[in-house]
Amino acid sequence: MKKAKLIKKDSLVDQSVRSPKKTRKLKVKPERARTALEVTQEWLKQKQDDRPGAREAFALLFDESETQSA
Repeated sequence: MKKAKLIKKDSLVDQSVRSPKKTRKLKVKPERARTALEVTQEWLKQKQDDRPGAREAFALLFDESETQSA
């Protein structure tokens, strides 16, 4: 068995003043870096959304305003 140590009242106060408890810093998770594949896929989706649909593109081929000028 270990012997008990006598602790004086003043020693506890001195210890707390000398070495304050370290506060825990919250770890902030950095945003996951996107891979080149993810960036490319996102870019392709945006380009696909910007294009007119198949029906609209086909209708543009036979636009009446172009045929009247000839």
